[in-house]
Amino acid sequence: MSQDDVPGGTAGPERDSRRVWWIVAAVLVLLVALRFAPKLDNPLRPDPRAAFLALQIEGEDHASDGLREIEAGRPFRLYAVLEAETLGGSTIYYTEAPALRLGGMEVAPGSIRSWPASRPARVRWQTVEGFSPYLAVGSASDLDRFRLVETFHADWGSGWSADGVVDPRLAQLEPGSPLRPLGFGTQRFAVRIELYESEESLTPAQRWSSPGPAEVLAAPERASGVIAALPSPLDVVSRAFGRTRLDPAEDVGDESLRRIVSLVEQRTAFLEASLLAAHLRAAGRDPSELDFATVELGADGPRWGSEVEAGDLVGAGDRQLVLWRDEGLPGRLDPADLAFDFHRGLRVQRIDQVFLGAEGLRLDHAPIADRKRVRESPR
Repeated sequence: MSQDDVPGGTAGPERDSRRVWWIVAAVLVLLVALRFAPKLDNPLRPDPRAAFLALQIEGEDHASDGLREIEAGRPFRLYAVLEAETLGGSTIYYTEAPALRLGGMEVAPGSIRSWPASRPARVRWQTVEGFSPYLAVGSASDLDRFRLVETFHADWGSGWSADGVVDPRLAQLEPGSPLRPLGFGTQRFAVRIELYESEESLTPAQRWSSPGPAEVLAAPERASGVIAALPSPLDVVSRAFGRTRLDPAEDVGDESLRRIVSLVEQRTAFLEASLLAAHLRAAGRDPSELDFATVELGADGPRWGSEVEAGDLVGAGDRQLVLWRDEGLPGRLDPADLAFDFHRGLRVQRIDQVFLGAEGLRLDHAPIADRKRVRESPR
């Protein structure tokens, strides 16, 4: 007779003990499976690994990443892109874009998928700009303060695509200004894609972000955005809206100057003198040959379209404005007309907001626009 058959033997209790442990282990496995069911319900589904943001400009048949130059007012659409790897090692892209180009390379149409409706996901749309419209740089430590920040736009929804909006936060306007959205300037975008375990979940289980502030400074070609320009002769200055004005001291040092040049080349900052010089060069004018004359603003002021045009300079002393458009008395240069002001950051101002006064205000005026053609002031 074996030990198992002997009443009171040890084999029976051992089997019962092992059976209890197997039951405990099975319950733990079940609890873990229930906790992570959304992740385990399909172990063969692609594994997300990176997010991107692509733009499709009106008239183009594909969306692409990177910084694009467009005319102000040209519509475009933003698309969130989630890169994932399949079990077989191939790469696919979840997006609503009809066709896709990333890093200058065409994505094969068969690699583009729509995000499955059964997996809850929300997209958070953001813009990326400098932390301040103006930064005085007296030393290297001042320049260390320069950074880019993200602004979340809940009003753009949480879907996988959104209409593109150019409205730089750094373009300082009065609260509630009817000029919003501005429609021109440098506007970068970022996206955060969040995956949730269920529609009722309050916090995401996973998230991925497209290239944002850090990438713009380290590798600006990776970030996506647009540079929307007004027609000539305002194209040069209008592109700079949304960038920080750097104001270096004369003795700031060579290393700081090199960093400043880098920020300007990345198109995250600008220098007033350089921007005005570029504006004049684009108009075919030499700064040393500008012909300033004193004019009186008001009902008898110079006529728009013949005596003054968009792009002309008006001001007093070192404070110069670039005329934008006729906003006050129709057809006459008057204090209510709008201009671009460089003081402590690029902004749109009424002339009388800069130079206090109304009728009888006298300023220096230098025509720089091409007088061979009469342009209609953009509205």
